[in-house]
Amino acid sequence: MRDLPRRKELVALVGDLWPKDGQAEIRIGGYSGHIGGLSGKNVYATPETEMAWENIKDRKVGMTQDETMFCLEEELHQVMRERVPLAQLRADELHIGRFLVHHDDLAARRPDKVFSVTEFLE
Repeated sequence: MRDLPRRKELVALVGDLWPKDGQAEIRIGGYSGHIGGLSGKNVYATPETEMAWENIKDRKVGMTQDETMFCLEEELHQVMRERVPLAQLRADELHIGRFLVHHDDLAARRPDKVFSVTEFLE
């Protein structure tokens, strides 16, 4: 962490964005936590799931529900192999922010390619 480029700027940014009451939850790296309900039989709704649904939308025409879910799960694993969650922030009971980046963009230090998602749980 000490060798992280622009560490002081990142710490200042987090300080500016952190809720004043100090009640936020933050996860750095790792896996995205599910947000809401199921997006199928056993797949939780996450930004990665939405990306996977978008990627298979043309392929699922004419598939049974089981075939669609199998295709979704395969695509979801692909999306999760290609991208890493940088952070997930929960400011309060209703607002979640998440930042995902493709492995290649992370390695090339392209912060402009970070995908950000804001979710409202209401």
